[in-house]
Formats: sequence, C-alpha cells, structure tokens
Amino acid sequence: MTRMSSFAATAAALALASLAVVATDPRTAHADRLDDAAHVTADLGAEDERIADAIAVAKPAIAAAAVAIAKQAASNNSRAVATGLTMGYYGGATVSPGRTAVHGMAFGLAVYTFKRSSVGVGVEDILEARLKAAIEAEAERILARGGTPVFMLIARQLVGQIKEELLGEVAPPALLQRPSRALIVEALIQVAPVFGGGLRLGATQGIGPISVGLGAGFLRSQGETVPFVGADLSLRLTPAPTAVFDGFARFDVGFAENDRTLTVIGGVRMFIL
Repeated sequence: MTRMSSFAATAAALALASLAVVATDPRTAHADRLDDAAHVTADLGAEDERIADAIAVAKPAIAAAAVAIAKQAASNNSRAVATGLTMGYYGGATVSPGRTAVHGMAFGLAVYTFKRSSVGVGVEDILEARLKAAIEAEAERILARGGTPVFMLIARQLVGQIKEELLGEVAPPALLQRPSRALIVEALIQVAPVFGGGLRLGATQGIGPISVGLGAGFLRSQGETVPFVGADLSLRLTPAPTAVFDGFARFDVGFAENDRTLTVIGGVRMFIL
C-alpha cells in the first residue's frame, strides 16, 4: 500500500513537472504568440472586408454625390468673364498734409475675369477614400465606448456629410467666386472738398478671395490738374451671373504742383448694365 502511494505521488510530480516545462518552453510561448497574431490578423481582415462591403453598398449614393458635386461646381463657375457699365460711390479723407474729407461718385466700364474650379474624374475615388477613413474613425470611437459598429449604417450616415465637405472645397458658394484679373476705367466726379472731375484706370489681380491692384489717373478742380497713383484691395460679391458688387479700399498719392497728398478712400462699385 505504501509503495502504491509512493508511485502515485511520483507520477503526479512528474506530470506537474512536464506541464511546467511545456509552459516555460520558449517554443510553446512562441507558438502561442503566433496564434494570437493570427487571430488579430483575422480580425483586421474581417473588419476590412466589412468596411469594403459597406462602401460597396454605398456605391449608388457615392455616384449620386459625385454627380451633384460636378453639377454644383459647373453652376457656380458658369461665369468666366463679366463686363458691364458701373456706378460707384467713394468716400475718405486726405490725411497728409492736414486732414480733409473727400467723397464723390464714379461711372465707368469694368471687365472682370474669374477663376473656374475644375472637378476631375476622380471625385468618386476621393469620396470613397474619405468614406473609408471616416468609417474606420467612427468604428474606433464606437468600440472605445464599448459598442458594436454597424459598418453599413455608418457608411450611409457619413456619405452626405463627406459630400457637403467636398462641395465646399471644389464648388464654393457662387457669392464669392474667386477673382482672376480685372480692368476698370472710371470717370470721377468729386463732390468734396471742392467740385472736380477726372479719370482713373485700374488693374487688379485676384489672390484667393480678394483682389489687389494698382491705378493711376488725374483729378482736375479749381483750374489745377493733379495726377495720382495708388494701390487698392477689393472684395467682389457675385450673387447672380449678371451682378457684381465690388467693395474696395484705396490709397492714392497725388502730385500737386507744390505738394504731395496721401488720400485714403473706401467705396463700392456695381454693374448698372
């Protein structure tokens, strides 16, 4: 009886030792890590497949969004050139020498050109790439909260949002169509500080939503003709294909016979025909 008990104890000890060897065997640990990595890779692969399936289901919505973006871009950029007779008002002050209020009106002819946004054939590809990134980000957010992402539902919810984002990039509102170049010729009618008349020629170049320009002209009042040169900044609003509202700020240097003058002016001009 004692021998059998001793034999059982020895067998149990050997079994425990063999389990310890297996547990501490580097080859066994490596195999476990490989198995875990395989599970992670399988999970990632399954997630990629679910995202691809969700994008495939959203394909009709993506195609419709691409068509809407192209149409909106074409509509917003239908005008490349706008030409017409203008009327404007300006006001400001001569700040050197002394300070004198200045204001008057201007009538002329303006030729405005605008930049056209191009919408390439890759709009659907851009939409798909952004949708994939957005789905992944939203799925991570849901998982972090302990939820279960439904990829097809997420895709349907995000298509419209991404469409609006892309519309803002490639088809900005027509009210602020990007300016290119412009040429403006104006007859000036000065009302104050003294009545006078003159002529101004200006040219501008668009930089983003604004235009910068240079101008030169002359103003004649009280028997004296004063030539001037200046620089201006302007912002053009284009609410309709035949309407342009041009707000500007201008700095003019006048070359009087015995003096130099610096005049700061702000105003607006608009199409009347």
